[in-house]
Amino acid sequence: MRISNCGLRFAPRLLDSVLGLLAALLSTTLWAEEGGLAERLDAGIARTLAALIAKQSADGGFHSETYGVLKPGAATTAFVLETLSRLPEAQRAVHAQALERAMAFVKATEAEGRGIGSKGEWLEYPVYSTALAIRTWLRLKPAGWEADAARWRAFLVAQQHAEANGCAPEHPAYGGWSAPGLTPGRVNRDADLSATRYALDALLASDLDAKDPLWRRARVFLGRHGNATDGGYVYSRVLYSKNKAGDDGRSETGYRSYGSATLDGLLILECLGMRGQPDDMGALIAAEPLKKARAWWAATHALAGPAGFEGATGEQAAWAQAMNFYYRAALAEAAASGALDLKPEAWRELAELTLRLQSADGLWRNESALMKEDDPLLASPMALQVLLHARGRNDL
Repeated sequence: MRISNCGLRFAPRLLDSVLGLLAALLSTTLWAEEGGLAERLDAGIARTLAALIAKQSADGGFHSETYGVLKPGAATTAFVLETLSRLPEAQRAVHAQALERAMAFVKATEAEGRGIGSKGEWLEYPVYSTALAIRTWLRLKPAGWEADAARWRAFLVAQQHAEANGCAPEHPAYGGWSAPGLTPGRVNRDADLSATRYALDALLASDLDAKDPLWRRARVFLGRHGNATDGGYVYSRVLYSKNKAGDDGRSETGYRSYGSATLDGLLILECLGMRGQPDDMGALIAAEPLKKARAWWAATHALAGPAGFEGATGEQAAWAQAMNFYYRAALAEAAASGALDLKPEAWRELAELTLRLQSADGLWRNESALMKEDDPLLASPMALQVLLHARGRNDL
């Protein structure tokens, strides 16, 4: 049977499905290694890739089928694309067409001066989306990537709560970021560790000058989110409701430290340490805070989900389940970056746990909808990040 080039040109999803199946067949060649866990990781990764590529729409985007607010696809496409950009070069080549179409879709969601995810009827988490786009463009280097990355970097810098946009240093949001950013027409003084971590990671990757005052402001923000008594971190000092583990009434912040926030804090500490100047590091990025945060995690050694919810009931207890995929992805990221030490046996346990949760269709879903992790376009990229980090090790 002969398939014309014309037919393929008008059936990109069919072509990518075929390429996805090819990836599954080639996976053991691309990552050839003996051993049960390695082989199951290869198989799990290949199944996920085929399933995710099958979710790509004709316009190149990955559109949520679970949440209307994510249906336009800017945020979900940026998230899936950034995860796919982490693949080894040989596997990226197999999915080159899917990656190119996704990049074109993501770039088309940018309104001038307002970042990725800002062109539609509502903002689609432009701080997250733009930070993810920067990391993707730096890895894949499409045509014009340097100009794109520089423009997006300038957008992220402008979104930090700072004197330039009227934020006083004593405000709890000072030095941080929020997912929607500083929305046009009004300034929303919201900020949290997660959006701040993603923004700083992208700015570090794009080589923002170490002397930029942005780093100093970020240290101030992080310093307000740490509990010195136990070394852990809380998610937000701006909105109480964002601190999922609740109020303990004893710590410096007034809130309980918990796992996902502490991992965000660890990753920010690592990021700030790479941009610290000898005369401007301060106590925040000295060895002691990093040591205490690592000790907090080591004391819990939680792999299945975030610690800090011990004794919690009702909605607070439910939050622990709700962010399991985010937690495990952040844990793998922190361990891979050197922000914390994860022993080989813990890596194996984390990989096995993640593989066991994979659905028959190759995707992942959280049973809880509280953090939208029941959407496979959110849970699956996070789970895939765990598998990729684990598969990149040589001691499993």
